[in-house]
Amino acid sequence: MFEKLANAIIKHPKPILALWIVLLIVALPFAAGYNSVLNYDMTTMEGAESESVTGSEIISENFYTSTAQGTIIAVPYDTPEELATAQRLLDPTSGLQTHLDEKYGAGKVTAASMGMYSKDQTNAEQSGVYLIAISYNDEELTGTDEIGNIRDVVAATKADLGIAPETYVTGNDAITYDTMVGAAEDVAKIDPISILLILLLIGLFFLTVVTAVVPPATVGMAYGIVLALIFFLGGILDIFYITSIIVLVSMLGAGCDYSIFIISRYREERKNGKDKDAALKEAIKWAGESVATSGLAVIIGFGVMSFCSFSMVSTMGIILALGIVVAMIAALTFIPALISVVGDKIFWPSKISTYQAGSKARNGFYGRCVNFSKRYFRKAGQRAIKYAVPIVVAALLV
Repeated sequence: MFEKLANAIIKHPKPILALWIVLLIVALPFAAGYNSVLNYDMTTMEGAESESVTGSEIISENFYTSTAQGTIIAVPYDTPEELATAQRLLDPTSGLQTHLDEKYGAGKVTAASMGMYSKDQTNAEQSGVYLIAISYNDEELTGTDEIGNIRDVVAATKADLGIAPETYVTGNDAITYDTMVGAAEDVAKIDPISILLILLLIGLFFLTVVTAVVPPATVGMAYGIVLALIFFLGGILDIFYITSIIVLVSMLGAGCDYSIFIISRYREERKNGKDKDAALKEAIKWAGESVATSGLAVIIGFGVMSFCSFSMVSTMGIILALGIVVAMIAALTFIPALISVVGDKIFWPSKISTYQAGSKARNGFYGRCVNFSKRYFRKAGQRAIKYAVPIVVAALLV
């Protein structure tokens, strides 16, 4: 099987590269909108039924609104004077409603008092929280999408009235919005750090620049395609937002690992004197077998999560398994096709001779690191064989 795959890749490398590039170009417009199909509210996901969720649904069905639903403005107060200041937010001439009408048009978004609430309701006029409900009367408006605008309106209202009470735009809409923003900020931190560490690790391992870039770039291409698949699957599956973050990290780990298997085996075969095509064929045959076996094991591990009754977990398993599938296929086809086209230039600025005994690099710091790792793993292997029984017993005891 892998020998046939090797022959096909060596024979048609450019069409394979072109196919991946076309797939990415087609996927990008859909990948850009994947966020719109994700679910940011765990309580609404299928299988999330519980006493608390059911109770919340009963409240929302029997009351006009509740503090847990929609968009709520909470204004804490500790004195009657602070309560009076909070109530000024609904001033009929220059309060919230005036500013909402200026922003959205008359009557499209309305603000109404929900009253005063306190732990001791009999003392609510002295201290507690004053609540204002925001209602969206235009079907084209979505509460979650408007939270940023509502906060701007609240700030503008306070500025015009010359008051500065503490205000909190909250409720399910606001919590979902903040979760979305927080997730985006997390990804903005996680992605660069992950990629930077991977570039550093692979660059040191191969003593090269190009090889360090190729695996994460390949995973990035595969990730773009997976995001497009998430966009389409989001129409039929309930996908929790955290899935898109986890799938990238898992694809980076597994996909770069698979790519290194292929590139490393190709390098070893070239070091042993085989020409480019012969070395690539051996790499695909033997490293490809390891990649496929490892990948299938991970896919099965994630895939069994799909049997969970809670859709957050089941869809996460499906998407994670799908991510590994695409990353594995990219490693087995795109990486070898790229090597077939560029050859040993994939190790630039190093050459195959750089890795061979007697080279300048092998006589320097890089060579000392290589020799140290070889000695370490050789001794580790020898000791593992010599003390096999005690090691197994110790592992079982732990």
